[in-house]
Amino acid sequence: MAPGDIKVEILGKLAWELVFQHDNSNNSGSIVYAGSVKLVKSYSSSQFLKHISETTAKLSESNQVSTEAGASYGPVSASLKYPHANSTHITDMLQDITQIDQSQAMATEMNHSYTVGPNSTLCLYQRSFVVRGISVKTDVFCTSPNPLTSDQLEEDVPLEFILRPNLYLVGLNVVYTKDLSFRPTDRVRELDGAGGEIDDNFDGEYVWLVPVWGTNTHNAINSFDFIIQKTKDDRYKELAERALDGDFRYLIPVHTANNFQYITDLKLLRTQEPTKPDPGLGYTGTTGDINRGRSYLYLIWKTQTAYPID
Repeated sequence: MAPGDIKVEILGKLAWELVFQHDNSNNSGSIVYAGSVKLVKSYSSSQFLKHISETTAKLSESNQVSTEAGASYGPVSASLKYPHANSTHITDMLQDITQIDQSQAMATEMNHSYTVGPNSTLCLYQRSFVVRGISVKTDVFCTSPNPLTSDQLEEDVPLEFILRPNLYLVGLNVVYTKDLSFRPTDRVRELDGAGGEIDDNFDGEYVWLVPVWGTNTHNAINSFDFIIQKTKDDRYKELAERALDGDFRYLIPVHTANNFQYITDLKLLRTQEPTKPDPGLGYTGTTGDINRGRSYLYLIWKTQTAYPID
C-alpha cells in the first residue's frame, strides 16, 4: 500500500435467485423449458462511496484505522478476504467496483433450455452478488430437483478494499514567466493538450495557471467566478502581470457550505466563438472568457462528490 492508504473490510452477499421452478411430478413424459434470463449489472457510485465512507468513519472512531483530517476515500483495489468457489466471478465484479465513477446499469439476455424428466421437478437458480450500491446478476447458474434451503440461498462474503484519499483542487496559482522554456510542468493545459499560456504573451510576459491539489475537503474548491474590475484586489493574483486599460482580471475560488461537489480536473478550452462552450466529456463547470487576445479562452472543470470522514 502507498503512504496514506488504508485497508477496510466490507461484507458483500452472494445469493442464489430462483429463475424458475417446474413441477413435472405428475407427468410420465419429459418437458423442455426454453427461455431467456437477464444478466444485470447495476452500479450507483454515490451509494457505494457513501457506504465506504460510513464504514471507514466507524473504523476511524474506534481507532481501527488512521485517517487523514477532512479526507474522502475511494477504492484503488478490492479482493476477497478468503478463497471462494466463485472467486473468478467475484474478482471480476470487484474490478468493476473500483473503476466506476458514476451510476450505470447494463442488462443483457442469455437463452437457456432445460429438460425436466418424467415424474420430477427442477429448480433453476442464478448467482447474484450484492453490496450497497452494487447489484449484479451473473452468468453462473445451478439446478436442483428441490428448492434450496435458506442456508444455501445466501452467504456473506468478506471483501477487502484498499482505500486512498481522493485529491481535490485546493488552490490555483497564477505564474508569470519571461520565457516559454520556464513554463511550469504542472500547469493547466488546454483540452486538446496544447500549451496552456493564458495571456497571448501580452507585455512580454507568459502567464500560466498552476493547480494545487490536496486531500482535505475543508479546503477544496467547488467552482470559480471570473471577474473584471477597475480596482486591484491584493487577495488574488491578476491574470496578467500588468493590467491594461485599468482592468484587473481575477479567478475567484468558490467554497460553498454543504456543497460536497469538488473540482477533480481542470483544463483550458480555446474557441473562436464568443458564446460560452459546452465541452462535454464530463466537464460540467466553465468560467466566462478569461482571455484578452485573439481567441476566447475558458477555464473548465470536472467535479466529484466527496464523502468526508469527519
